[in-house]
Amino acid sequence: SQQEQTLPVLMEQLTVANLRYHHLEAMIQQLHERFPAPAPAPTATSTSGPEPTLQAPGAVGPPGPETLGPTEVTHFRPAPPLPCPTFSG
Repeated sequence: SQQEQTLPVLMEQLTVANLRYHHLEAMIQQLHERFPAPAPAPTATSTSGPEPTLQAPGAVGPPGPETLGPTEVTHFRPAPPLPCPTFSG
């Protein structure tokens, strides 16, 4: 039946996705070890306006979603899901 043919394909896709996830986790861990988070700077009571922020050497792009404040907007969206086969029973 079509279900029996689809199940191995779905299991293979799940395995590939799981491997990609583990590779990404390992890469993120390596990045965190190589570039540890900087210590928070002491707050200055300056009235001359905001000081320019400097990025650490090797920093890439804007902060990730885990460091965004509640009013900031993220500039990405998840990919639309792939259509799945339906089975009439």
